[in-house]
Amino acid sequence: MSSAKKSTGEKKSLNLQILKILKDHSDINDKLTLTEIQKYLEKEYDQLGIDTRTINSNIDVLNEYLDDAIEIDVKEMKSKGKTIEKRMGFYINRDFDESELRLIIDSILASKYIPETQSKQLIKKLSNEASPDFGYRKNIVQRITSGLMNEELFTTIEVIGEAIDKHLKITYKYYDFDIDKKMVARVDENTGKERIYTLTPLRLVVNNGRYYVFGVPDINNKLSIYRVDKIKDAEVLGVPGKNKEVVDELKDGKALGKHIAEHIFMSLGPSARVIFEFNKWWISFVVDWFGKDIELVMKDENTCIGSIIVNIDSFENWLMMCSFAEIKVTGPKSVVDRIKARAKKIDDFYNKGISSGLPNGATKVSSKAISKAKSKTSHKKSSKK
Repeated sequence: MSSAKKSTGEKKSLNLQILKILKDHSDINDKLTLTEIQKYLEKEYDQLGIDTRTINSNIDVLNEYLDDAIEIDVKEMKSKGKTIEKRMGFYINRDFDESELRLIIDSILASKYIPETQSKQLIKKLSNEASPDFGYRKNIVQRITSGLMNEELFTTIEVIGEAIDKHLKITYKYYDFDIDKKMVARVDENTGKERIYTLTPLRLVVNNGRYYVFGVPDINNKLSIYRVDKIKDAEVLGVPGKNKEVVDELKDGKALGKHIAEHIFMSLGPSARVIFEFNKWWISFVVDWFGKDIELVMKDENTCIGSIIVNIDSFENWLMMCSFAEIKVTGPKSVVDRIKARAKKIDDFYNKGISSGLPNGATKVSSKAISKAKSKTSHKKSSKK
C-alpha cells in the first residue's frame, strides 16, 4: 500500500473514531475538550501522538459532511487587544432528547403487537441514540401482552407498505388460533388446502394497539379489513392494484380516511349518524373515544346529548363495552331497534346457553383438537384427586 493511500485511510479512520467518542461520551451537559478527546483516542484506539490541532480540523471536516452534527461551545476572549473565539468544548447533536426517547420506548413497551424479542432490540437501538447518562427507567411501564405474537409482523408491515407505495397487489395466508393457542392458516373450503388471499392494500391503520390493513380483495370490490398480526407469508405481486374508485363503500365520493375514522372497532358495514344521551360526568370518556368529530349539547343540567357519524357495528360494540356508563341511544330508530334486539339476544344467551351454530367468519376446529382439549381437562381433574 502506498503511503498516500495509507494516509487517506488513517484520516477517515480518525474521523470515525472522533465521531464515536463524541457519541459515546458527550452531550449538552457533558462537553469534551480537545485534550479529553485526545485522551480517549489514546485509551480506546491506541492513537498516540495525535495533536489537538489535528483533532480540531477533523471536527470541522465532520461538520462539513454531517450538517453540523457536532456542536461547538465557543467563548469570546481578549488576546493582544483583539477579540478571538476559543473552542471550549464539543458534543454530539442528537436527534432525540431523553423525554422523546422515553416516550417512544414507553410506546414500544405498551404495544400489544410487537414481539418481546423485537421490542428488546428496538429499545436497545433507541438507547444507543441517547446520551451516555441516559438510564431508561424500565420499571415505570409494565409490558402486558397476550404472549401470542407473530414474529413476521415487521416483515409483513414492510411488504404491505411497499405494495401501497407502488399500488400493487399482495398475496398472503391468514391465520386464526386453534384450541392449543397455535396459529393455524385458514383453509379453502373447496380444496381443503391453505387459502391464499389476494388483496389490493389501501391503508395501514393502528387502532386499539393493533395494526390493520384496509384493502380490496380480488374476489369482490368490497372494502375489507384484516389484522396484520394474523398475516403470514405476505408477498408483493408485480400486478397493479385496483383503484379506490371501484370500492363499493367509496363510490359516493367518501374519502378513505373518513371511512376509516367511522370504524372505531374496525368493523365493516354501513355508517349512520347516531344520537345518544348520557350523564355529563361521562363527557371526557366519550370525547376520548370519538375525538373532535363528536357533537355535544346539554339537554338539561345533568344530561348530555352526543351525535356522531359512525359505523353501526362499531358503535354497537362500543356500547356493549361501556354499558357501565348508562348510555341511551335515541336515534335513528333502526339503530335503537338493533341494540334492543342485541340486548334480547344476550339475555336469551344467558337463559338458554351457547348455540351450536358457527359464527360468521369463524373457522371450524377439528374433532381431533376438541378430543385433545377434553383429554387435557380430564387429566387435570384426575391429577387434583
